[in-house]
Amino acid sequence: VGHVDWLRSKGYENSTWTFSRGLIDYSIWRKLITADDQLRQRVVHALSQIFVVSVDGVDIDYPFLSVGNFLDILDANAFGSHRTLLEQVTLSPAMGRSLSMLGSAKADGSGRRPDENYAREVMQLFSIGLLELEPDGTRVMSNGAPVPSYDENDVTGLARALTGWAYAAPYDDHRGNRQLLPLVLQPQNHETGEKRFLGVTIPAGTNGVDSLRIALDTIAAHPNVGPF
Repeated sequence: VGHVDWLRSKGYENSTWTFSRGLIDYSIWRKLITADDQLRQRVVHALSQIFVVSVDGVDIDYPFLSVGNFLDILDANAFGSHRTLLEQVTLSPAMGRSLSMLGSAKADGSGRRPDENYAREVMQLFSIGLLELEPDGTRVMSNGAPVPSYDENDVTGLARALTGWAYAAPYDDHRGNRQLLPLVLQPQNHETGEKRFLGVTIPAGTNGVDSLRIALDTIAAHPNVGPF
């Protein structure tokens, strides 16, 4: 039984537990101790140390459901492809809230700029790392110095490509669906200008769904993903 299904079966999806954080601990220990697929649970635990969210970082109603849903994503993709996992993690409400891609919008000319937090972390922590690597994991060197795998321009370009994503359920939904449904695009908040990062250019006028696809395809195909 997945985390969300178990939490719901215990009746926790009601107003008594709206802002509880500790409930997810019960389900985590239940799976780690009693699940009959212990290899999968070990992989999920390992993935959770790479794709990191914190129940304290999901500072909205039903945070335990949000993290439970996130762990269910890791569980379902434990033996699947990095590209698929990357997309489902990116569009999960828990990650969107924790690393603030949720609600990131295009520049408005009055000081608002796309949030760069997730763009930076998805490269640094979830995929390619800070430095270019050889297939065996050793650092690529140039003139005696390691070679960065990306720079600030890549972060800025990727952040622009990841704008426009929002909760799928409205704010007056009180059954936790905002924490369970994948994020959806609000086209009016997506940056439609040209975006450049990691040697790829997303042409001006590309919609948000296609921008996300191109961005994640680019990251997942980077030669650093395997050795990192």
